[in-house]
Amino acid sequence: MNIISSLEMEDKKYYYISLKWTHKDDQVFTLWCNNSIGYTYDKNYIGSYSEEINNDSLRSVLIKDVEELFEYRLIGDQVCKVLLNTKENRKVLGVRKKDLN
Repeated sequence: MNIISSLEMEDKKYYYISLKWTHKDDQVFTLWCNNSIGYTYDKNYIGSYSEEINNDSLRSVLIKDVEELFEYRLIGDQVCKVLLNTKENRKVLGVRKKDLN
C-alpha cells in the first residue's frame, strides 16, 4: 500500500454516534467503543470504523470532520474529552434533536 492510499483510508474512518443511547437532554453524545464492545462518551475509548452506517439508531461521522469538536469536561470525578450535545455540534453532525431518544 502506498502513502496516498493509506492517507485516503484514514480520511474514510468514522466514529459511530448512538442516536438510541444519546438522549435529547444529555450534555454529551454517546459513541461506540473500540471493537464494538459497548458505548462511551470518553474519546479515549471511542472506536474508529471504516464502514459508513446511518440508520434510526446510528450515525456515522467522518473523524476528520469532528476531531476539533471534542472538548474537555468534568464528568463525575474524571476529566474526559467529549463531544458536547449542542445545537452547533448537532448541525455539524447532521443530527436533529428529534433524532435522539
